[in-house]
Order: sequence, then structure tokens, then C-alpha cells
Amino acid sequence: MSEPISPKVSERLTRKEIIDKRLEEAGWTPILGFQEFLRTRPAKAAVQEYETDEGPADYILFCEGVALAAVEVKKLCMGPQSVLTQAERYARGFRDGPFRFGEFRLPFAYSTTGLVIWFRDLRTPDSRSRKVSGFHTPTGLKEMLSRDRDSVS
Repeated sequence: MSEPISPKVSERLTRKEIIDKRLEEAGWTPILGFQEFLRTRPAKAAVQEYETDEGPADYILFCEGVALAAVEVKKLCMGPQSVLTQAERYARGFRDGPFRFGEFRLPFAYSTTGLVIWFRDLRTPDSRSRKVSGFHTPTGLKEMLSRDRDSVS
């Protein structure tokens, strides 16, 4: 990002100009749509507009074919912590994975404007959301998933 982006920039441009780059920096490959994901099968993919039972998630993060997180994106002028519940809804409505953590079918959720990122570990019902400096790497999420849920906050 060489020049500042206006807070009035649309969510679509926020994704293209900020989020895709932040995901790539963390090791994810942004993919436009599920069909492209099926065609290319990258090991670490951030699939845009992935359809869930709750509507299309802005991104679903896949590592080696397994979905690990839902990502909700909002334009810069919105507060991402307040819309983390939307990412949680997509994690609840995800239908194509092996996980069940209470009502959630994905272990993790993010909400972001690209400049501010909130994260929640959904494996434990009383976990709290927290601000993080960037998206976790695919390896980082897999390691977190392998840890004891009770020791992760």
C-alpha cells in the first residue's frame, strides 16, 4: 500500500487493495470463487464468496483442502469487531468440513477492514475475540488447531 486508502472505499475495493495483499503476506492464495478453487487446488487458499448455509462468506481459508476459518470483510469506515458475529454465522453455516465445535463447523473466525483484524477461536464456547496484528499463517492456524482447546484463549 503506497498511498492511503480513503475510509469511504467500498468493501469490494477494500478486499482487492488491502485484504488480498494481507492474506498473501500471511501465505494464503486469494481465489475468486469455489469453481476456481476446484480447478487450481492451491494448498493454502483464501476462497472468496464461498457459499454457506448463512450466505456467502467473504473468504474461507483452506489449508491442504481443509477449511479452517471464515473471514468477514468490512470497508474501512466500519468497526470490524462489531461484525465478527457475521463471520461466526458463516462458521456455523459452513457445510463442507469435518469439524464440529458446538454450533460451529469451522474452528476460527476473523473480521477485518484490512487495517484492523479481530480473531476468535470458536472451539471453546466462552473464548473471547481479540485484536491481532495480521492473519495467521496456514501453519500457524494448523498448529493452533492441534493444541488443546482449553489452553487457547
